[in-house]
Amino acid sequence: MPVSKEQIIEMRRTLESDRELCGNSPLAQAYLNGCETLQNSLALDVAERLIGTDDVDSAELKAMAADLHNWQEAFDAIPASEHGTTSYKFADACLRILKRNYVALFRKNEVETLPAPENATAN
Repeated sequence: MPVSKEQIIEMRRTLESDRELCGNSPLAQAYLNGCETLQNSLALDVAERLIGTDDVDSAELKAMAADLHNWQEAFDAIPASEHGTTSYKFADACLRILKRNYVALFRKNEVETLPAPENATAN
Protein backbone atom coordinates (compact mmCIF):
# COMPACT_ATOMS: atom_id res chain seq x y z
CA MET A 1 0.00 0.00 0.00
CA PRO A 2 1.51 3.37 -1.00
CA VAL A 3 2.36 5.93 1.64
CA SER A 4 0.19 9.05 1.68
CA LYS A 5 1.25 12.66 1.87
CA GLU A 6 -0.29 12.88 5.34
CA GLN A 7 1.72 9.90 6.53
CA ILE A 8 4.94 11.52 5.27
CA ILE A 9 4.09 14.71 7.16
CA GLU A 10 3.46 12.75 10.36
CA MET A 11 6.72 10.80 9.94
CA ARG A 12 8.59 14.12 9.53
CA ARG A 13 7.06 15.44 12.76
CA THR A 14 8.01 12.27 14.60
CA LEU A 15 11.56 12.40 13.24
CA GLU A 16 11.95 16.01 14.37
CA SER A 17 10.69 15.13 17.83
CA ASP A 18 12.96 12.07 17.99
CA ARG A 19 15.98 14.18 17.02
CA GLU A 20 15.29 16.50 19.95
CA LEU A 21 14.88 13.60 22.37
CA CYS A 22 18.10 11.92 21.23
CA GLY A 23 20.14 15.08 20.76
CA ASN A 24 23.33 13.92 22.47
CA SER A 25 23.46 10.34 21.22
CA PRO A 26 25.60 9.89 18.08
CA LEU A 27 24.27 6.34 17.63
CA ALA A 28 20.64 7.49 17.80
CA GLN A 29 21.36 10.38 15.40
CA ALA A 30 22.96 7.94 12.93
CA TYR A 31 19.85 5.77 13.11
CA LEU A 32 17.61 8.83 12.61
CA ASN A 33 19.73 9.87 9.60
CA GLY A 34 18.89 6.49 8.09
CA CYS A 35 15.23 7.06 8.86
CA GLU A 36 15.40 10.45 7.18
CA THR A 37 16.92 8.90 4.06
CA LEU A 38 14.04 6.41 3.92
CA GLN A 39 11.52 9.20 4.44
CA ASN A 40 13.10 11.19 1.63
CA SER A 41 12.72 8.22 -0.69
CA LEU A 42 9.07 7.79 0.30
CA ALA A 43 8.44 11.53 -0.13
CA LEU A 44 9.85 11.37 -3.67
CA ASP A 45 7.54 8.45 -4.46
CA VAL A 46 4.53 10.41 -3.20
CA ALA A 47 5.59 13.48 -5.18
CA GLU A 48 5.94 11.39 -8.35
CA ARG A 49 2.35 10.16 -7.94
CA LEU A 50 1.07 13.72 -7.49
CA ILE A 51 2.70 15.24 -10.58
CA GLY A 52 0.12 17.15 -12.59
CA THR A 53 -2.82 16.44 -10.28
CA ASP A 54 -3.43 20.02 -9.11
CA ASP A 55 -5.60 22.57 -10.86
CA VAL A 56 -3.86 25.89 -11.52
CA ASP A 57 -4.49 29.05 -13.46
CA SER A 58 -2.04 31.09 -15.51
CA ALA A 59 -1.17 33.38 -12.57
CA GLU A 60 -0.21 30.38 -10.44
CA LEU A 61 1.85 28.99 -13.31
CA LYS A 62 3.74 32.28 -13.61
CA ALA A 63 4.43 32.26 -9.86
CA MET A 64 5.60 28.64 -10.09
CA ALA A 65 7.95 29.53 -12.96
CA ALA A 66 9.46 32.36 -10.91
CA ASP A 67 9.87 30.05 -7.90
CA LEU A 68 11.51 27.38 -10.05
CA HIS A 69 13.93 29.96 -11.44
CA ASN A 70 14.89 31.10 -7.92
CA TRP A 71 15.28 27.52 -6.67
CA GLN A 72 17.42 26.60 -9.68
CA GLU A 73 19.69 29.59 -9.04
CA ALA A 74 20.06 28.60 -5.38
CA PHE A 75 20.71 24.99 -6.36
CA ASP A 76 23.33 26.01 -8.93
CA ALA A 77 25.10 28.05 -6.24
CA ILE A 78 25.74 24.97 -4.07
CA PRO A 79 29.50 24.37 -3.94
CA ALA A 80 30.85 21.42 -5.90
CA SER A 81 32.22 19.99 -2.66
CA GLU A 82 28.61 19.32 -1.58
CA HIS A 83 27.48 17.59 -4.78
CA GLY A 84 28.07 14.10 -3.41
CA THR A 85 26.02 14.59 -0.25
CA THR A 86 22.67 12.97 0.41
CA SER A 87 21.08 16.38 0.90
CA TYR A 88 22.32 17.57 -2.49
CA LYS A 89 21.05 14.44 -4.24
CA PHE A 90 17.66 14.79 -2.54
CA ALA A 91 17.45 18.48 -3.48
CA ASP A 92 18.31 17.57 -7.08
CA ALA A 93 15.57 14.93 -7.18
CA CYS A 94 13.05 17.35 -5.66
CA LEU A 95 13.90 20.07 -8.16
CA ARG A 96 13.49 17.64 -11.06
CA ILE A 97 10.07 16.58 -9.74
CA LEU A 98 9.01 20.21 -9.31
CA LYS A 99 10.00 20.95 -12.91
CA ARG A 100 8.12 17.92 -14.20
CA ASN A 101 5.08 18.96 -12.17
CA TYR A 102 5.25 22.46 -13.66
CA VAL A 103 5.42 21.08 -17.21
CA ALA A 104 2.49 18.71 -16.54
CA LEU A 105 0.39 21.50 -15.03
CA PHE A 106 1.32 23.87 -17.86
CA ARG A 107 0.22 21.31 -20.47
CA LYS A 108 -2.94 20.50 -18.55
CA ASN A 109 -3.81 24.20 -18.24
CA GLU A 110 -3.01 24.76 -21.92
CA VAL A 111 -5.36 21.97 -23.01
CA GLU A 112 -8.13 23.10 -20.66
CA THR A 113 -8.00 26.69 -21.92
CA LEU A 114 -8.06 25.83 -25.63
CA PRO A 115 -11.26 27.02 -27.28
CA ALA A 116 -13.55 24.23 -28.39
CA PRO A 117 -13.59 23.97 -32.18
CA GLU A 118 -16.94 24.64 -33.80
CA ASN A 119 -18.73 21.66 -35.28
CA ALA A 120 -16.22 19.28 -33.72
CA THR A 121 -17.18 15.64 -33.62
CA ALA A 122 -15.64 12.91 -31.58
CA ASN A 123 -14.71 9.73 -33.42
